[in-house]
Amino acid sequence: MKSSMKNKTKTAIYSLALALPFILNGNSHHNKEGTDITAALISSKEKITLESARKNYLIRQKYLDSLLEKTSIPYCLGAVYDHHGTKIVDYLVERAAELESPEKINEVLNEFKKQFIEGDYDVKTPEILELSAKKQTSKIFIGRKIFEELLYLQDEDIKHIIVAHEGRHVEQHALGLEYLAKEEIIEGIHNGSIRLPVIYNAGEMDANAHGLIRIASGEFKVNKPYLITTIESYLISRQGLVEALKTASPIEQRLISNAINKVNSFSQLRVFNKK
Repeated sequence: MKSSMKNKTKTAIYSLALALPFILNGNSHHNKEGTDITAALISSKEKITLESARKNYLIRQKYLDSLLEKTSIPYCLGAVYDHHGTKIVDYLVERAAELESPEKINEVLNEFKKQFIEGDYDVKTPEILELSAKKQTSKIFIGRKIFEELLYLQDEDIKHIIVAHEGRHVEQHALGLEYLAKEEIIEGIHNGSIRLPVIYNAGEMDANAHGLIRIASGEFKVNKPYLITTIESYLISRQGLVEALKTASPIEQRLISNAINKVNSFSQLRVFNKK
């Protein structure tokens, strides 16, 4: 895509975000030095702020627990802070062991160990396709980037990421991606008729679409920079599917058409779907 086109797209996204009162209504326009003693001195009744959690990684789990108190995420076992990137890998290996396949365990280790090293990620819901669509619960893992790099995020933004966006991924894993049967997806990936980026974009478009709807409803009063980023992510994943359709196999065509038709049916997203 030419740079001028990128600039126009970004300008359009920003203008859309500012012009949508139904979405913006109600919006308000690692420190490694921490010690166990510091964490212990914090009263369990004392509110832990995002600012303090950014400075002291030892209290980040308590911050998340407080942030997510009284919220419900279907099929979710909990939100886990993973400072060193080991918890998510251990969890994936544990889940892969359910398949009783040493090859699958090694595949998981090789694929994810480097990806999550030292907790250098934002928020992830680990998924193993073969274990999906069984109504199983799963965990959401939060890495260091949320606290140390994505500094524009505020409390409500982080809450939305975990509850609405990643919560939708948890639901996708528990119930299966609704646009195509799991068995067809697995077979398509194995025989090359379904490309992995198509699956990724379908899942992301779906999660972003549902996340935007929950913002539009007033359930989450997120900040403008995060809202714009969410809109942009939705449009990028949607456009990725539109482009993939040009060279899609018959089974990919079916998956992409089902996904796009579904999000096109959401009246709250109609203004975006015209883009």
